[in-house]
Amino acid sequence: MELDNVLLFAVAGFFAQMVDGSLGMGYKVSASAFLLGTPIPQTLISATVHMASAVVGGVSGYSHWRYGNVDRDLLWRLTGAGVVGGIIGALLLSSIPSDALRPIVAVYLLILGVRLVTRRRAGIRSLKKPRGIAFVGGFMDAVGGGGWGPLVTGSLLNTDIEPRYAIGTANLAEFFVSVAQVVTFILSAKAINLSIALGLIVGGAIAAPIAARFTGRVRGDVLAVLAGGIIIILNLRTLLLLVLN
Repeated sequence: MELDNVLLFAVAGFFAQMVDGSLGMGYKVSASAFLLGTPIPQTLISATVHMASAVVGGVSGYSHWRYGNVDRDLLWRLTGAGVVGGIIGALLLSSIPSDALRPIVAVYLLILGVRLVTRRRAGIRSLKKPRGIAFVGGFMDAVGGGGWGPLVTGSLLNTDIEPRYAIGTANLAEFFVSVAQVVTFILSAKAINLSIALGLIVGGAIAAPIAARFTGRVRGDVLAVLAGGIIIILNLRTLLLLVLN
């Protein structure tokens, strides 16, 4: 385990968590995007990023809880369904062609991002099926190597829930979902690179309380626009790469 590599992955983990902890999404997507530029195999990237996300998610979730950004009732509704979806997705990862799902998910998230950026109070709806959203989010997160934040947090931000509660609650629920996914990956004999995981965890743990405090201090409409912008950029990139390939 080379120190230079750990420090490099720590920088990636710090910036990934600053995005995720502040906007409620983007840790696994950002970390995976960084690692995809290296010779590391995709299966190793997915299992390792999920392991790091589980540890960092615990720190981030506690930070949001500490700063009062968590709705307890919503938390348990998201967690139960998300864990079930995450386990099923992790179990089916090896048999489902996740690449075939990418264009569908990317288009959905792109539309969701546009809605977040252009949203108006009159267009915000009440939350009706949080368990359904969480189940799909957990499943797609495992199969696609990320997506809980954009799917779940993004959907919650389009409801009448206060943005800091939507972000903080989804962030803490993601911890439990990630733990379930990691256990499933380990039982399925998916490899994990400890050097990468350690770097991502250290960088993410440093950023987690900073990002949580940032969330509580920034206006909800600003957070929604930032989150929507991140979703649009990431998924335009995904669609562009799919077209070019």
